[in-house]
Amino acid sequence: MNASDLLHSLSADGFSLHIVDGGRLSVTPAARLTDQLRFLIRQHRDALLDLLSSRTPPPLTAVDQHAITEAVSERAAIMEFDGQLPRVIAESEASSRMRVYQALIAMPDGSAPKWLVYLAPGSTLAEARHDLALKFGTERVLEVLEHQADSEQREVA
Repeated sequence: MNASDLLHSLSADGFSLHIVDGGRLSVTPAARLTDQLRFLIRQHRDALLDLLSSRTPPPLTAVDQHAITEAVSERAAIMEFDGQLPRVIAESEASSRMRVYQALIAMPDGSAPKWLVYLAPGSTLAEARHDLALKFGTERVLEVLEHQADSEQREVA
C-alpha cells in the first residue's frame, strides 16, 4: 500500500488527516485508530504530508460567489413569503444558515482529483460529507472542508 492508497482508504473509512503546527500530521477521530493504522501512517508520514500539502482548495471563483449569493437570496425569499419574516430578518437568517463546503473528488477516469463547491444550508460537515458520498461514492470523496468567509479553510471533520 502506498501513501495515496492509505489516504484514500482512511478517508473512505471516515478519517480526516490534516497538517497542524507547522508540519505535524493529525488524524481525527484519533480514538478509532488501530495499532496497524498508526503503523501505516507512521510508515508513510512524509509521503502523506506531501499529499496533504498539495490538497489545498482553490479560492472561490466569481461564479461560485455569485451562486452563493443567489442561494442565500432564494432562501431569504422563501423565508420571507412562506415564513412571514420581514425581509431584513429573512436575509440575515438565510445568510447565517448557509454552509459552503469545498470537496476534493477523485475522478473515475483516474485523472487528477478536482475541487467542487457544495452549498448545504443548515447542514453540518458530517451531513455534507454523507450527501457527497451518496452522490459520488464514499471512495471518491477524498476531502471535505468548510469554506470560511475570511478565505481561510479549516478541516472540521
